[in-house]
Amino acid sequence: MGLSQFVMEDGGYAFAVVSQSLVVLKVGEGPPSDSFWQKYTDTIAFMAKDQVLRIFADGTQGEGRPLPTQRRQLSEAAPHTQVRASLITDNPIVRGVVTVFRWLNYQNEAYSSKDADQALDYLNCDGDERRCILELLPHLK
Repeated sequence: MGLSQFVMEDGGYAFAVVSQSLVVLKVGEGPPSDSFWQKYTDTIAFMAKDQVLRIFADGTQGEGRPLPTQRRQLSEAAPHTQVRASLITDNPIVRGVVTVFRWLNYQNEAYSSKDADQALDYLNCDGDERRCILELLPHLK
């Protein structure tokens, strides 16, 4: 699987570190477990040093979301980090909500599954990162 250095899976959620500044997150149903979220936020905090952090989130298999306390935990893990995120979802309501956040200057974009290439473009993924993500996604459970 090329560049991927670390994969964590738990209850329909998964994440993988693709490069020093790129994480792939697979979204499950309902909120993630506390143990999974702690490992995810610890990883984000470690990676967040002085750079733009890129997150490619696959929400095609689930529409779960972190609990408010988990969102706060993530925000506190990397308070000064610029995050740029692409979300893949076929739910037009979720894409609409992401658009509203973009109007508030969040660097998030949402794409349908047929537009995954555009999501990777938004994150400025190079060829190796693209190949790694496309190889990795089917294996995340």
